[in-house]
Amino acid sequence: MNVRPSPARSAFTIIELLVSLAVLAIIGVLVAQITSDTAQSTAGSQKRSETASQARMIFDRLSLDLGRMVRRPDIDYLFAKAPGNDALAFYAEATGYSANNSPTRRLSVVGYRMSTDVPFALERGARGLDWTEMAFTPVINGAQQQQLVGTNSLPSLNDASNWEVLGDYVLRTEFMYRTRGQALPTVTPPARIADLEALVLGVALIDRRTAARLSPANLEALASRFPDGEEGRTISDVWAPVVRDPQQLAQQAGVPVSAASAVRVYQRVFRLGADAL
Repeated sequence: MNVRPSPARSAFTIIELLVSLAVLAIIGVLVAQITSDTAQSTAGSQKRSETASQARMIFDRLSLDLGRMVRRPDIDYLFAKAPGNDALAFYAEATGYSANNSPTRRLSVVGYRMSTDVPFALERGARGLDWTEMAFTPVINGAQQQQLVGTNSLPSLNDASNWEVLGDYVLRTEFMYRTRGQALPTVTPPARIADLEALVLGVALIDRRTAARLSPANLEALASRFPDGEEGRTISDVWAPVVRDPQQLAQQAGVPVSAASAVRVYQRVFRLGADAL
């Protein structure tokens, strides 16, 4: 009985093994690159989502307060423009903090300002009042002397308990006026509240995770790159060039490009009604 020898088993050559290892290495590099790009894209989306959510919360809260603003020709308002961050204060039919835990009031002095205690935080203040506590503008030469800037008759919001943080890591706030008959915003306040058609508010924000890796000096340097409003231009028009080039912003502010890329600017126009005027 003849037994056939089994065929010789073939084996991989050294060259084939080297080619296989090279292919696996290339695939590994590609997978790692794809994973890295996906992670960076996801992180960028999360940062944009966080700042957009923060801006929306700020704008919605201010919209609600302005919608309840008491508009009368015989009371004062405070639209305090200044180099850097601006501030607002006005009467509104909203609840506010009251002294000695007394019942909340239906009339408040509402204010918005950058915090004096928490760095880079936008605060909202609300001091509850009785209607009898509303202060009226003085009459000079038979006419009410309404004030929208500077010295005014609004009850103070000096008590720290009247304020709470509305937005974290707000680098800059800026507002402009849009007066009746004008299509473009202005930095010049109108003489009367009746002439104010809308407020334009801009905010520059950075997400918490990026801000946590920066020093206060870094954040201040970023904030300083955003100029004040310019006559006849929207805030977004003035600020857009700052964030359009992260490389230049990083160089000017002395921060990593990744931090400069995380800064976002937002703007909203708040139209004011003409009721009770």
